[in-house]
Amino acid sequence: MMSTNRRRPLGRRVAASIAAGVALTLLAAGCSSSGGGSGSSTSGTLKVSWISTESSAMKALIKEFQKENPGITVTAAYADVTPYQAAIRTQMLAGTAADIVYAWPGNGNGGAIDQLAPHGYLAPLDSLSFVSKIPKALAPMSQYKGKTYVLPSSVAGIGMILDQNTMQKYGFSTPTTFSEVLKLCSDAKAKGINAFSLGGQDGWPTIMPPYALVATNVFRVNPNWDQDHEAKKTTFAGSSEYQESYKKFTQLITSGCFQDGSAGESFTNSTQLVAQGKTLGAIQISTVLNGFTAAAPKDKFVLTPLPGNDNASDTWMSAGGSGGVAINAKTKVKALADKFAEFVGSDKGRKIYVDNSGTYPAIEYPGYTPPESVKSIGEFVKSGKVGPLLDQAWPNAEVQQAMIQQNQNLLNGSVTGNDVLKAMDAAYEKGAP
Repeated sequence: MMSTNRRRPLGRRVAASIAAGVALTLLAAGCSSSGGGSGSSTSGTLKVSWISTESSAMKALIKEFQKENPGITVTAAYADVTPYQAAIRTQMLAGTAADIVYAWPGNGNGGAIDQLAPHGYLAPLDSLSFVSKIPKALAPMSQYKGKTYVLPSSVAGIGMILDQNTMQKYGFSTPTTFSEVLKLCSDAKAKGINAFSLGGQDGWPTIMPPYALVATNVFRVNPNWDQDHEAKKTTFAGSSEYQESYKKFTQLITSGCFQDGSAGESFTNSTQLVAQGKTLGAIQISTVLNGFTAAAPKDKFVLTPLPGNDNASDTWMSAGGSGGVAINAKTKVKALADKFAEFVGSDKGRKIYVDNSGTYPAIEYPGYTPPESVKSIGEFVKSGKVGPLLDQAWPNAEVQQAMIQQNQNLLNGSVTGNDVLKAMDAAYEKGAP
């Protein structure tokens, strides 16, 4: 059940993120056997399980941590978001999860703290010094029953990530209205490319366009929509605002904004389309920016909000706290886990993470100046024109899964936007308070 104090606004509204295919055996390689005990904080082996879209940042953290702590060995395994979420709860149940794990704030997927903490899988972090620095707007979704279980790595935003090199090559400018987005799609097709790549095969990328559109079309109109939903005053399918968001998502599909065969394209391949200049960019979450830059290191990628209507001043951005460090409650090396978590949450650790992920820090560190790539996140957050990353306010993980499955069908043209919303309603009711 989700209490209303977990849904307070940032400015006027912000909730937490969702969030981004290696085999599950790779993730299992970072496992730790169950058991208690704290152990030494100066020597030993610590195991980490992390998502691959943020592997560069974690690798940089581990390198520096080991440099400062030569007696400690840190091993890490990385997995794409979908297999990670499928594996983490199973490993926690079996007592084979790593000591440090990536977890998401709130609820809504199998790796979220509301899915893990109630079963005793995660250790509270409240004794660690960084907890007091978590912004008040992000703190509620980082907690379960008043205790903190995750350190958000960043504030993630969803919008158009456009390759400025490719945009300039074709003489395109960033659209500020929805009609301009459709024109960009048309103009790009006339040049033999697509505006956006979409890795529909992996599922989770399909939620990014509607998440972005809902910020303007739903939460700008009613910042308390989630509370009304919980109070059974509205439904997804019964909401004209959600219907409008899916109408526009459908327009993006039918207007050829995405590449042909996007429903069957992997996220990795869709990233390569951007790197090769075959698309102008993607509608994505800011946490993937580092992956785009790695694929095309000479190019310049910038995140801007996806307009939801034809009034540029109405545009809101979907943004919220990302996932991050959580500690396995059954780790045998609790002292090491605490020490590593403290390092990640320190000013130095936060800077390393941001420098190697291209994200906007959840907790700003002294001297931080946002790069142009994510500057818009801070601007929209500080102006209060922010809508939630939706799934963290949902009562179960099935709502997002229903959305993903039906979004894939929507890409194939086998369902309508209203069909997607009805499926989400059915899933929501399974876990509604």
